[in-house]
Amino acid sequence: MPVLHPAETLKYAALLVGEARKVGAEPVFYMTWAYKADPNMQPGLAATYTKAAKDANCLLAPVGLAWRRALKEDPKLVLHAKDGKHPSPQGTYLAASVFYATLLRRDPAGLPGRLVIDTPVRPNVIQRRTPCNLTTAQVQPLQTVAWKIVEEFQSYRPAGEPREKADDQKGTGNRE
Repeated sequence: MPVLHPAETLKYAALLVGEARKVGAEPVFYMTWAYKADPNMQPGLAATYTKAAKDANCLLAPVGLAWRRALKEDPKLVLHAKDGKHPSPQGTYLAASVFYATLLRRDPAGLPGRLVIDTPVRPNVIQRRTPCNLTTAQVQPLQTVAWKIVEEFQSYRPAGEPREKADDQKGTGNRE
């Protein structure tokens, strides 16, 4: 949709932002990645999501740009699942790292690559799942790319606000 019908995407993005703000939510746009078979989608995705975020005065998590950078730096990296559209575990981890850096304005370096979730299913019975089990060697380059892209993308601020003003208004303080 964002590539083939950008005007329609922008229209509905604005409507969704309006509905979210009516209930007190602050939307964050999620710039997705190009399909494996069509890497030339990325400029269109980036342009549409960036315009939607700027028009709505919202944050934007530039996941697609991080994917493009990571694949450029390591063409053997597997970010797509077998279908070539959805993320592999590494692709999901990279997306999560970009969101971490975007929302918290912190470098994701040092975050674990293994996530274990214990869910109570009955009294005295816990189901343990490991939805993410990546090695330090796998996550370090993803964390580095995520931080670099988010730092580079921080020049984008809603309505062209300077970094300090945008940070203070979001209540996150200034990292500099």
